[in-house]
Amino acid sequence: MRSVRFSGLLACVAIQALAIVAAESAEQQAAGTRGGVAAALARLRAEGTRPTGDPGLAAVRAELERDTAEALAAQNRQVAAALERVQARLQNPRGPVPAPAITGVVQSPPLSPGEQILILGEGFGGPDDGSVTPPPGGVARLNGYFAGGHLQLEIVRWAPAYVLARVPIVTHVPDQGLVTVQVVVGTSASNQVDSAFEAARGVVLVRREDTQVMACHGADLAANFCNPGFGRHTSASFGAYHAYTDGECGRDELRVALTHQFTLHRAYLDAVPGYQASGSAGPPAFAASLGGFQPGAAAADISVEWCYDGIGGLDYGLALYAVGPAGFFYR
Repeated sequence: MRSVRFSGLLACVAIQALAIVAAESAEQQAAGTRGGVAAALARLRAEGTRPTGDPGLAAVRAELERDTAEALAAQNRQVAAALERVQARLQNPRGPVPAPAITGVVQSPPLSPGEQILILGEGFGGPDDGSVTPPPGGVARLNGYFAGGHLQLEIVRWAPAYVLARVPIVTHVPDQGLVTVQVVVGTSASNQVDSAFEAARGVVLVRREDTQVMACHGADLAANFCNPGFGRHTSASFGAYHAYTDGECGRDELRVALTHQFTLHRAYLDAVPGYQASGSAGPPAFAASLGGFQPGAAAADISVEWCYDGIGGLDYGLALYAVGPAGFFYR
């Protein structure tokens, strides 16, 4: 009888010991998980990838227009300097007027709307000192994929030995690897000089429905959504809502593919605490990092690595901007 009782006592002690060991193991595992989250948070913050709020499409467009204007101004200054050198050495002896012929072109290819081009040659007609008005039937143009097969240039100054012209602002025209520069006077057309054309650029925000979800972190999350129709970032190109992530890290992946000569331009990642349970002790710790984004690429596999340590959840949005020929759409 004593041996039975003694055996039962040993069994109770063994069960209690196992329970203690299990509890300690759970605490160690939780501590290890929490330590891993803390380490991941520190790493993300050390990388300098603190989420930045989206400035909006209008601000990105204004930035692109400012950069484009500065680049065109620099190119036009180069053409203006070349024109001064040409005028200093030009001699225009009077005599028979030759047929129009291009001997050289000063430009910064590819030609872009708003950029000036200096066409050198002979037989262009007009006064020796130049005029803002071309002679009758005088046209400088780009031949290529334009309405009617050519784009007429705006005349800045026209002289017998040169034409200074400007590429007009046009939209709904694609980039072209090969266009030709030509001068026409009346019924006589000059030779053609090869160049290239880059259309005016436009910026668009990539829509959420045009991003493909490749992986949406699951782990032990009670609620987990990628590209949901709710939350703070519903207008973002890509978003996720990870709820009840008390000490969690994850990685979401998406794919973007653009067409019609559009490429990725800018990206903004904004992460904020989502739902927080009442009585939460202190503000949550969170961080998010963007990976795989390639400015200038037509397609990319992009990832968002995130960590959240607190009661509640994480809500983030990613705004992707694409740039391409104005008047076209990236799909």
